[in-house]
Formats: sequence, C-alpha cells, structure tokens
Amino acid sequence: MMKQVLRFILFFLATSPLAHAMPPFVGDDYSGEYTCKGKNDSVGEYEVLVTLKLNPVTSHDIYGIYDFNTESNKQAMYVGQIMAKGRKFSMTFKLLGTNSPTYSTGMGEFKKDNNQRWAFSNTYYEPDGNGGNFGNDYCTLEKPIQKTSKKLIPMSSNNS
Repeated sequence: MMKQVLRFILFFLATSPLAHAMPPFVGDDYSGEYTCKGKNDSVGEYEVLVTLKLNPVTSHDIYGIYDFNTESNKQAMYVGQIMAKGRKFSMTFKLLGTNSPTYSTGMGEFKKDNNQRWAFSNTYYEPDGNGGNFGNDYCTLEKPIQKTSKKLIPMSSNNS
C-alpha cells in the first residue's frame, strides 16, 4: 500500500503544472497600436493599423507571444499571432471575411526608431494559388497599450 501511495505522489508531482511551470516573461513588451506602410505585388502600396497585445499567460522567458490584428484602408481585416524571441519574430495570420481562409506567414525584427519608439519591419508571404505574393511592411508604434493594474476598492463598513 505504501508503494502505491508513493507512486501516486511521484506521478502527481511529475504531472503537476507546477513541475512544468515556465519562467516569467522578461523580454521587452511591444504591445500597442502601430501605423504601417507596406507594399506587395497584388495590392501595391498600402497603409494599415496593426494592434499587438502581449499574451502574458503564454509568454515566458525571452519569448513574447502576441495577439495580432490589422485593419487596412480597404477594410481588410487580418488576425493572427506573433512569436518574438528577443527582437526577432515570426508571425502567422489569416484574412477574415473571405469564403476560403487565406493564411499568411512572415518574419521580422523590432528596433527603436530615431524618436526612440518601437518599430518593426517584416516580410510576409501570402499564398494565392498562382505562386503566392510577397510583401513588406514598416510599422511605427503610435500608441502603447497601457498596462492595467488591478486596484483594490475598499469596502465600506456600515457601523452606524
């Protein structure tokens, strides 16, 4: 009986989420709204608004995981994820509002611009059934996403 209890305890400890806890995220937070200028052979030159939001649950160590969405001046919407390792990143996203899903992938790098704002450049590939389409963006942080802190609201007491 003691062996069974010991086996159970060892199994529990080995499979416990605490045994596999990832170290906290220590990288730069690139969250915010970015204005992007880009070009590809299919659309030509364009401007888009990109929003990045750090996912604190999945981000760890030097790996930042971001939810990514974009709106273009032609109302096209893309959603996806960015995985950053330090300042380099990979991305995957899809075009919304089409009959068949269009998935794209890309890679890029974050840097500080001359005004010390975060900026990133990326190159992406969009399959189109005819060999695909490559594009490039240069994006500048316009509005950082403010971190919200939970504030405790004191409970009033009715001692009157």
